[in-house]
Amino acid sequence: MGLHGVQTLDDARHRHRHRKALFMSVMGPGSLHSFTTQLAENWRAALRRWEQLEEITLLPEAEQVLCRTACAWAGLPFEKQDIAPLARDLSAMIDAFGGVGSRHA
Repeated sequence: MGLHGVQTLDDARHRHRHRKALFMSVMGPGSLHSFTTQLAENWRAALRRWEQLEEITLLPEAEQVLCRTACAWAGLPFEKQDIAPLARDLSAMIDAFGGVGSRHA
């Protein structure tokens, strides 16, 4: 989690309260249930696809499942061919917050 990320800021100190309110509006039980339902469906679809393959590399595959789910949940349109590069970019952005070293080391 980034220092001063919108999810950590206190409303009294948060200059952009509307941004935090928007973020928190998608964190309710109904929205989170929708996310977990979509996530489960995407994992099942990936598993069916993986069963047909000789070999998979799990990390990029998992990143794509999570990316596809997050985009659908947030209502962001995407093309199938855009998921892999977008997932790599988002993963690199998350890794950048990890400090020294790599999670793959």
